[in-house]
Amino acid sequence: MAPPKYDLKSSGTLVQQDNRVYWFKSELKLKGEEVSLAKAISLLREIADRELTSYEEVLLLSKPTSGSTTIDIVSISLPGANFMSVRRVVLGYAIRRRESSARHNYGDIIGTDGFWDTEGNLIGKISITRKEEPGLETPFLDPIDFVGAGLSGFVRRAAKVAIEAGEETVARWLARKGGQEVVGGMSGTKSAAMAFWQAGEVTPRAIAQADRKLMTSAIKKRMEELGIPKNNIGIRAVVGESGEAFTAEGSTRGANVRGKGISVHGSVMEDWKGFPEWNNATLRDRVDSVIAHEWMEFNELTHWETVELALETKLHITKGAKDLLSAMRKYGKGAKALEDKVPPK
Repeated sequence: MAPPKYDLKSSGTLVQQDNRVYWFKSELKLKGEEVSLAKAISLLREIADRELTSYEEVLLLSKPTSGSTTIDIVSISLPGANFMSVRRVVLGYAIRRRESSARHNYGDIIGTDGFWDTEGNLIGKISITRKEEPGLETPFLDPIDFVGAGLSGFVRRAAKVAIEAGEETVARWLARKGGQEVVGGMSGTKSAAMAFWQAGEVTPRAIAQADRKLMTSAIKKRMEELGIPKNNIGIRAVVGESGEAFTAEGSTRGANVRGKGISVHGSVMEDWKGFPEWNNATLRDRVDSVIAHEWMEFNELTHWETVELALETKLHITKGAKDLLSAMRKYGKGAKALEDKVPPK
């Protein structure tokens, strides 16, 4: 149940390998085309809708001597003056570097996954070790996992930090456009709707292993009762997710990755500042409301659209859960929040 600041997606992917550059426009990355360096620079300039920073130019000019580099262009939406007017702004780059796996043994570090902003500031990075025995070499090492515009857990958390410090990026973009655009959710803590959703993200309490199993079993059973397909119960192969119906450490009440599944987070058990209806609700009603919200987002609605339309869910959730969804629309504003204007300075 992530707030709108998580509206991230890949605006394209560049793969550098064997002194060649390949461009993947599709979000599913099923097919790429070889492009020249000049074309790659032109593509990025077009997507960014501005001149490139010195870091971005160096990023494209730097090629791996061994293995490959995958550069996902991560963008975020900026709502315009009306609900239908939405612009995407490049927030930064999810970069996956891999060395040739043929030279490494199980457990060796074979590369890194990182997120850099447009000025080249490192937001977060993790080292990747080899997890399998040597096999056949493939033409390309897998890009960071984007499925139906859903970012991998690591990139999403790193990008979250960038967004929280990203008002300068937004301000620069607005300045280039003459300050004529209107920003809703990205107006930061000035937005009442944003403040509401930000308050909903809390670190959950430590949960004993036995209780985790009970919660996982109960939530899985509830998802099955509501008609969630078995393959979509839990989010597998995504950093930060348990792969089960319940992720005890999760802080955003719930999550979804299109093409994979949905989950309920441990923070479902915690209070929500400024949301008395939630704090007084039963755990059953909370869980049902999260499942309904995540399932609608999973089925390709945006966060805003889901908040606005959640009561139209086809899932037979409890009345208490519907009351919670109604209250969420009141506090979180739904689509109407996109009409908020940037307050004058």
